[in-house]
Amino acid sequence: MRARSEDYYAAEDRIMHVRHHGGTELDLGDLGLTRLPASLFELKALTKLIISGNQLTELPDRLGELTALTTLYLYDNQLTQLPDSLGKLASLTELYLYRNRLTTLPDCLGELVRLTTLHLGANRLTRLSDSLGSLTALTSLNLNGNELVAVPDSLGSLKALRTLNLDGNRLVELPDSLGGLSALTKLHLGRNRLVRLPDSLGNLAALKVLNLNGNQLTQLPYTLGTLTALTSLNLEDNRLEQLPDSVGNLVGLNSLNLGGNPLTSPPAEVVSQGVESVLAYLRASHASVAQWASKLLIVGEGRVGKTSLVKALFGDEHNPGEPTTHGLLLSRLPLTHPSESDAEMHLSVWDFGGQDIYHATHQFFLTGRSLFLLVWNASEGTDRGRLHYWLDIITARAPHAPVLIVATHTADRPADIDLTGLRGQYAAIIGHLSVDCAARTGIDDLRTAITAAAARLPLMGAAWPQRWVDATAELTADSMPPHLPTAAVWQAMRQVGVVAGSEQKTLAVALHHRGEILYFPDDEELADTVVLDPQWLNVRIARILDNPGVAARNGLLTTADMVSAWPNLPHAEREHLLNLMDRFDVSYRIRDSRDGAKGIVVSWLPQAPPDISHVWPSDGNEIRLAYQLPVLPPGIPGWFLARSHRFATEHRWRTGAVLRHPDGEHVGLLRTDSLRRRIELTVRGPMPAPFFAVLDDGLNLTIDRYPGLKVTRWVPCRGHGPCEKEFSYAKVVDRVRRGHWDIYCDELEDMVDIGGLLTGIAPPVRDLATADDLRELAATIDRMRVDMAQQSAVAQHNHLRVGTLIQQTQSAHCPSVFTITPAARQKAGSAVHLVRLYCEEPGTWHPLPGDAGCYEITELSRWLRIAGPYLVKTLRFLRATLPYVGPILGMTAEELQEQLADELDLFKLVLDNVPASRLDDTFPAPYRPDGAPARYAETDADYRVLRAMMLKLDPDQGWGGLSHLLTPEGLSLYLCSEHLSTYRRLPER
Repeated sequence: MRARSEDYYAAEDRIMHVRHHGGTELDLGDLGLTRLPASLFELKALTKLIISGNQLTELPDRLGELTALTTLYLYDNQLTQLPDSLGKLASLTELYLYRNRLTTLPDCLGELVRLTTLHLGANRLTRLSDSLGSLTALTSLNLNGNELVAVPDSLGSLKALRTLNLDGNRLVELPDSLGGLSALTKLHLGRNRLVRLPDSLGNLAALKVLNLNGNQLTQLPYTLGTLTALTSLNLEDNRLEQLPDSVGNLVGLNSLNLGGNPLTSPPAEVVSQGVESVLAYLRASHASVAQWASKLLIVGEGRVGKTSLVKALFGDEHNPGEPTTHGLLLSRLPLTHPSESDAEMHLSVWDFGGQDIYHATHQFFLTGRSLFLLVWNASEGTDRGRLHYWLDIITARAPHAPVLIVATHTADRPADIDLTGLRGQYAAIIGHLSVDCAARTGIDDLRTAITAAAARLPLMGAAWPQRWVDATAELTADSMPPHLPTAAVWQAMRQVGVVAGSEQKTLAVALHHRGEILYFPDDEELADTVVLDPQWLNVRIARILDNPGVAARNGLLTTADMVSAWPNLPHAEREHLLNLMDRFDVSYRIRDSRDGAKGIVVSWLPQAPPDISHVWPSDGNEIRLAYQLPVLPPGIPGWFLARSHRFATEHRWRTGAVLRHPDGEHVGLLRTDSLRRRIELTVRGPMPAPFFAVLDDGLNLTIDRYPGLKVTRWVPCRGHGPCEKEFSYAKVVDRVRRGHWDIYCDELEDMVDIGGLLTGIAPPVRDLATADDLRELAATIDRMRVDMAQQSAVAQHNHLRVGTLIQQTQSAHCPSVFTITPAARQKAGSAVHLVRLYCEEPGTWHPLPGDAGCYEITELSRWLRIAGPYLVKTLRFLRATLPYVGPILGMTAEELQEQLADELDLFKLVLDNVPASRLDDTFPAPYRPDGAPARYAETDADYRVLRAMMLKLDPDQGWGGLSHLLTPEGLSLYLCSEHLSTYRRLPER
């Protein structure tokens, strides 16, 4: 009670202060008031009154005496009703009542005819008064988070309304009158129960943002396509199976959210390629053809009868001595659609060899949106069939794909399987069937089950534009070569009418998921080649994997092996195949030698680790991280060893390797415990953090090839002597985000510093929803670190990770590390500045020699407006690196440091002209008080705009000699020739 009294007296003091000074604004917010002092109503000149954040349950009638009020804040109280006297505040233009307990609104609210902003969100309103239609000056009306089941027709009278927020109510339908809101630019209708939309929405010609997520919509009105001003459309989590063709007319759309819908048109492959692809697809769908094709993947251990099963499905004669499948076999299975009698489905059947040596290669062909048959031999039992292993692999590689389990050889021994237990662990299992290929029992039932499951696949029945059908026929014709450069594939598509680049890429992805071709657009190493005959590639790789000489030499591949495996191919074709194997991480090249050694096939590295005691440092600074996996899938860690070959040494084995940094001072060790399904990465040296960051990125990128794989990362305790304690990385990060800087160690029986635990360890990209997640976490951890030499390199590395994420999202790659300084030469009447590009090698950012990479600009204000906050971070990282810059491009360390110091001083002078509010290094809250999502891009350079500005400076994209490289670890960098060569250098054997 005493505390409340003190708050009341504090309010009286503030009122007295305003009265004494003749003020017109009064803030009584966050005082815990349960009633308002009577003296308040003597302030007849008040224009702005803040009473938010108190405990008011009602308002006195005397509030109506403050007739000069234009702004009134009443949010965050406990109000259940409003007084009629509120209608007397005829001058009111802004009224904020969100987060109260209002259930109804008085009719007097309609008397506030000057009101422009009314915020009633997060109350308990179930209905609205028709009198709201009288508020014709209203430009913003927020009603989100209430319990409204309907909105009155009178809302259509609000002709000046620009923003209407009805998110989070219980609306089932909308009145046609909403189509009369001719000035509306933002309409939020998410998280309601809408089942249909009125055609009149098509009249909202000024609408830019339309949010419809979380409703029950099954179709959209065709008139939606007339909203040509629309830039953002959110349709997530509805029940839409197709979008109307008219949506393709929304050419200004740059944000389209379609997740959580059972869409068939456009298909998921189109949706995954982004807005441009969806719009291109819809524009082309006026003359569409249903496509009844998808993919059937048959997996399981070797010699369980997979090939015999395929033959049985085709009705071919059983061969008791069926030879082992090497690599994979492809065929096409026709099936009659169970409900569309005139539709014949075609499944591309992929029969994979079951031997372990093929498993890593097969992962590139295991795609989502396919049907899996997991085959096991009933006479050998489920343990020999390794059902858990295969189900884990399918879940990791294609987490949403349906799985039919098929037991073979059941004539003499019925299948003994705990199907209930398996289904409890693997939701993707849709059934189990028993067959015997020799006796031909169960085959018809299996065919029926496959038919029913295939009919439900996402690609089945998808409508394709006729020109897509024509392009598919062109690319799959027998006359086509087995593979082509991607540019040649685009040319072939153009010849049959698929012209737009986004549409070409979308079609290629769809054909990949259908099993027609192999195309990996997200892997820059693989994206420049399209394999038109996947079996051709797999058979040739299998010939290398089956080569006994390669196995006997522990993976060493020679020119003679290549000639033996591919005798009819010319030299250039063999070299190209070897490049493809490198890009698939099946092997990696080594320097040519006199005995013809060409590469290392990682699947045939020796099983046992060598003695590494003489190359692995026994002491020194160390960073170590463990990765716990539910299953150790094929290709891990082999793909990583191939990916990291530029650090390779002769000390390598099938499950690990010693890796050496080019500086000779830092050594990495990767070890895999197959039984514990655990990978451990350690780096030792004077400053291990930068090298660890590179290797950790590479390992995480490898693991990301299995999108359904759940990884637990463990951080060892350190800083107080030997300790066996390990901390969950996720829990450590959670403590950081909650503002804690230490964590309890059981062995030490005391707290340890989190900053020391996390030095050099960054969150994996798969755990981050946006680039801002990475930046916010990195900034928090940075505040705990003091080792500047290591941290400057790691900070640059993480800064570039953020840039890569944004560039990939915006499809806008361009140099992103540069300074802006005054130019020596000035023009009359305008200030000239110099943009200087830097080599982006993490830890050693540096300018190019002479005038290379320098461009004159006269629009400084625009550059700073777009990139100001980003450039402040760049300056900070460059300054941190300055003491550690070494010699590069013919310059001594001292010369380069002196040049950089002068350059950065001038750079800072330029940035001093940017308003402090634009350079704030804090992070915006996810939502602003008005309920609108914050634009995170406001704290970053917008890469699309930045790229356009860069291209204006350098249309030929020479960039002063910088070359673009997507590193094996996934960083997008622009590098000088010297640093680029370190990525191209081949290791010794």
